[in-house]
Amino acid sequence: MLAENIMRFKPPLSWHGSIDTDEREGVRTLDLKRNGTAVFVDAARFLSLAYGIEEVNTRKRFEAIAKRLSLEEQRRDAWVSAFEFLQMMRLRIQLEQGVGLPNRPDCPNVVNYDNLDNIDKRILKECFRVGKRLQQRIESEYLR
Repeated sequence: MLAENIMRFKPPLSWHGSIDTDEREGVRTLDLKRNGTAVFVDAARFLSLAYGIEEVNTRKRFEAIAKRLSLEEQRRDAWVSAFEFLQMMRLRIQLEQGVGLPNRPDCPNVVNYDNLDNIDKRILKECFRVGKRLQQRIESEYLR
């Protein structure tokens, strides 16, 4: 059931690999928690349970999982880097919006896609690709 839950929120990539945004009040947006960090957090939790890893920090979970499975450093680093970039972007958005302050919007995880620069868009796309491959790995090993 946990593996099925991980598949609930997909990274926002279209069938041809471009970022697929949501429309909110005429603005193209992305929910970086629902479609980004949640994928990595849930996958790390699931794989930690599957392999008896007791770490509770997502980064440390990925490091322990990679070690347990004898995965190459490149794959482990991709998981960690993608997760941490998405977290950093969420925090940046929250700071820019003044989340928690009076009279500020309460959308702490939603970014206006059109306000992002080209570098952030490219890195986001790669982060979503990494998340999608992680989901596909779990799906192929645990749901088929």
